[in-house]
Amino acid sequence: MRSEKFPSYEERFCLFSQSVEKWLIAAILLLLVSLTLSQVLLNFDSVRAWLVEVERLEGVAS
Repeated sequence: MRSEKFPSYEERFCLFSQSVEKWLIAAILLLLVSLTLSQVLLNFDSVRAWLVEVERLEGVAS
């Protein structure tokens, strides 16, 4: 006979998947915020010239 002292596989899986779900949602939100922030920063000429090498090389003959 099985003791009910320990949670079943389904209960453990649900707890595990809920914690993984929370981390995935947090990671997705962090990436969305990072993407939005980087796109906003690239709208400023001084920041874009500092971050993007092509911006500095544009118009230079090779």
